[in-house]
Amino acid sequence: MTAGGEEGGPERRELDAFVEGFIAAWNRHDAAAMATHWVEDGDLLNTRGHHARGRAAVEQLLASEHAGPMLSTHTEMKVVSTRTLAPGLVLADARMTVEGVRMADGQTRPIPMQVAFVATRRPEGWRYVAVRPYAFTGGF
Repeated sequence: MTAGGEEGGPERRELDAFVEGFIAAWNRHDAAAMATHWVEDGDLLNTRGHHARGRAAVEQLLASEHAGPMLSTHTEMKVVSTRTLAPGLVLADARMTVEGVRMADGQTRPIPMQVAFVATRRPEGWRYVAVRPYAFTGGF
């Protein structure tokens, strides 16, 4: 099931454009612009277990990440599936690769991720309600 019924439908195109706007803000390392993609009481649980609730806290978390390990990163993200939960509310899965993540040893490497998010369609466009990125760790 996809937002708007068809993968190429108008709601799905709007959702894809919304995600592209978030990625453009990421690649500029603009935490304030990234945070505008959340509803006021939305939340983010990052891959290191840090949880931010509310747009201001999300902005602070993103600013901290982009001043540290994400400082020189570049990313791409593509929505691969959506499920309509209610009119104007979707659960989406996306694939994301973050290039240039600075590790504790000072080396950089790409991090492939799966990102699950809930988004709501508002008059001003799509907004994240909750975002959960998962880094792939390899075999167990």
